[in-house]
Amino acid sequence: MLHSIYRIKAAAVFAAALLAGKTGVYAAEAADSSLQQTSTATVTTTTTTTTTTTTTAPAAVKRGGGPDLRSYLPKIGAALRVRYELDTENGSSRFQVRNARVRLSGDISPKIDYFMQADFCDQGKIQMLDAYVGFKPDSRWHIIAGQSRVPFSPDATRAPGNYYYANRSFIGRYLGNQRSVGVRGSYRGDKLPLYVEAGVFNSAPMGNHAVWEKHFTYGVRANYTIAGMLTPEIGFKSDVPQGGIRTNLLSAALTLRSGHWFAEGEYVLQTYSRNRFKRCHGFNVQGQYATPVRIGMFNQWSAELRYDGMSDHSDAVLGADGLPGCTNIRRQRLTAGSTLSYLRGSTHLDMRLNYEQYFYPGGYTVPEGAGNKLVAEIILYF
Repeated sequence: MLHSIYRIKAAAVFAAALLAGKTGVYAAEAADSSLQQTSTATVTTTTTTTTTTTTTAPAAVKRGGGPDLRSYLPKIGAALRVRYELDTENGSSRFQVRNARVRLSGDISPKIDYFMQADFCDQGKIQMLDAYVGFKPDSRWHIIAGQSRVPFSPDATRAPGNYYYANRSFIGRYLGNQRSVGVRGSYRGDKLPLYVEAGVFNSAPMGNHAVWEKHFTYGVRANYTIAGMLTPEIGFKSDVPQGGIRTNLLSAALTLRSGHWFAEGEYVLQTYSRNRFKRCHGFNVQGQYATPVRIGMFNQWSAELRYDGMSDHSDAVLGADGLPGCTNIRRQRLTAGSTLSYLRGSTHLDMRLNYEQYFYPGGYTVPEGAGNKLVAEIILYF
């Protein structure tokens, strides 16, 4: 009987702490493993104005002088993407849960924080994406250790809730997309709008932390915001995949955010060790116009347009002949889309419709699902 009373008391205390800690829920979708950068959506500008959440308040202290346990409760965020795709070339189609991500983060002291993110349904697969401990010597510096995204490319860094299109650009999917275990740090100027982040990581896949390494992956990106609206960015990434050769990538991008308008252009050059595969060129030019509306529950409408492409690309893994082969054939794509959004406090719901027109080399047989398609998608994040 005594044990039952203790259990009831403990449950009551925990429930009260949860109720008191409701303000810990994320206000917006966090940038994808981007050192706590967040995206704040409004109905008068584009949906991805980047801000920073590295400023921390002193840990809460209860009246008796000890730490307040509520300060240790994690902040919770989630992103869910459900879609229907139609291959307009042959009439086949499918439903997908493209992402079901859950994020936990928090500050255990003014100098120490943590972040964990898992995708419980990435096209039916479960993946642990991020898991790291962060250290903040002051308001300018943030150093993390654990699994996270390798810094490179503004488009590759965006999280699912911040995508402008149902499918990522070729840069975001094939050239700039990489997570691994390592150490990474960032610096944000107090007076100058300068942001720099760099890190060193395992070259082994993120799902295998047991591999002993002889070669590491390196990544760095830096940007500077001019007049609060124009952001040039450069990036570098060097990687050696298991069973492959080293590749080096350079990125240059320019982003404009002004009123209802968003525009961005990015170019990536990938070179291969000892020229064992020809250089790969990737580009992405995209734009969005967003405006407030009153259509049922929705309070924002936007139109998007993108043109992206890449030349022949290799994953740099050596084949039986000792050379890397072409794993992604050259192609371009034109994407037109429209999005209705419901924005209210911490909740953001998008209903998106995209059409993608692909341009392949003549005579190439396009695999099922890799050609022209129509995509309808619902995105919920908070």
